Amino acid sequence: MTILAALLTSTTDLQVSTARPVCAGHIQSTVLLQLYNTPNQSYTQYSYVYQATANVMTLIFSFLNEQNFWTLDQVTMKDCTTNIEQINDGGFEWDGWTYWTPYSSIYYASGISIGHNSWPPYDGYHFYLDVQYTTVDGIYQNVPTILGRNYSNSFFLANPLGGNVSVAIVSVG
Repeated sequence: MTILAALLTSTTDLQVSTARPVCAGHIQSTVLLQLYNTPNQSYTQYSYVYQATANVMTLIFSFLNEQNFWTLDQVTMKDCTTNIEQINDGGFEWDGWTYWTPYSSIYYASGISIGHNSWPPYDGYHFYLDVQYTTVDGIYQNVPTILGRNYSNSFFLANPLGGNVSVAIVSVG
């Protein structure tokens, strides 16, 4: 499986790369973003375009930060042909786990939050907060797609306090 991933950074620089297949858990997936030991990072928008390889795709966010936390907000995934939003509750405003599924989270502080250490959501009232110190955890959502069709994915991610051991991996499969 080869998926073309186009990264549009917040400065609108365009980088195109072919992502390689990896196995995130038990789901065959393609990595869209890998961040390791990032310095302090306020909300940064990441955007990708990729082609569906199945009728249901799983969008996976995986995090680890041994000293601090990650925040995620305003997740979108739109069909490039119809411009219809495929993600449910991408702003985490429904304050529950109706559409997102958490995995491997062992700390009570991880989850949908209204703020953490005076850190606000990017937009709205809630965001996903990941406070995971010992193992990788995160969230995922299964999204209906049409095989062969292109989808645009965008989200805002922050690592407000950085960390010596901080990892964020975003994949789709």
